[in-house]
Amino acid sequence: MHDKVQVNIDSRSFIMDEASKGDALTVRGHTIADDGNGFLSLNDMWRLVGEPASKAPPQWRRLPTTLELIAAALQNMGKSHVKAKSEDGSVVYSKSGKGGGTYAHPVIALSYAEYLEPSLGVEVREVYLRFRGGDPLLADETLQKAGGDANRWAAQRAMSRVLRKEFTATLQDHGVSSSRAMGQCTDGIYRGFLGRTTKEELKNRNLPASANLRDEMNFVDLTGVMLSEALATEDIRDANRQGHSECYQSSKRSGTAVRKLIDDQRAARLAPPEEPAPKPTKRPARKKPEA
Repeated sequence: MHDKVQVNIDSRSFIMDEASKGDALTVRGHTIADDGNGFLSLNDMWRLVGEPASKAPPQWRRLPTTLELIAAALQNMGKSHVKAKSEDGSVVYSKSGKGGGTYAHPVIALSYAEYLEPSLGVEVREVYLRFRGGDPLLADETLQKAGGDANRWAAQRAMSRVLRKEFTATLQDHGVSSSRAMGQCTDGIYRGFLGRTTKEELKNRNLPASANLRDEMNFVDLTGVMLSEALATEDIRDANRQGHSECYQSSKRSGTAVRKLIDDQRAARLAPPEEPAPKPTKRPARKKPEA
């Protein structure tokens, strides 16, 4: 099971599922990123309207009406409950480097979208509300406008999450209850399939420790991990493996088996064919029914 982060704002409780952190809104065919904590990129909204210099995020932040909005938001949300990221108490802040720009709490970000263009404000508000409400049709509508690679990746990641949940649920049912033990069983999959633990593989790929390794995998590797978890789930259930040690060994064996399958297939590409492929045969022509 994945963790949940709970944030209290003005005596109300909002739950953010870790599985959705890092997702992004899509408006007019373009991404509006978030910072992993639900704050939306104002720069992405600005680009949607052609990047007018007079309406850039830094200029907008200096406006008296914006300062009043920030003050009102802080007062209504309870500043003491918001982790400070800037002088504005985390309601809006800027960062540099990769993925940098200005990020704002959704209340502030939606106001900025309306400031840029009223119609954009309506679109962002509608998409945001559906996105956070878990509207199942929203993703499908977005993917209909996307290319084949985006559709394939989204479908594969969705299936990966399903298999991952089955794997972790099976581990729990067979005596692997702590998050640490589950992590070690996951590392069993990775050790068998990739030859490294999650931490080691992230380092090998020059990725930060906080990165989601599966999001960085290519199609074949992610499919291999999915198959490894599916086989481990089946083995743990059918053989009634119990406890951390047995489930870890099952996970590692499954990852190793899938790795061998892929490596053997790739090696076979270089080998001469064992026998010629059969020639395609023509289907006999259909006889016309007699009148």
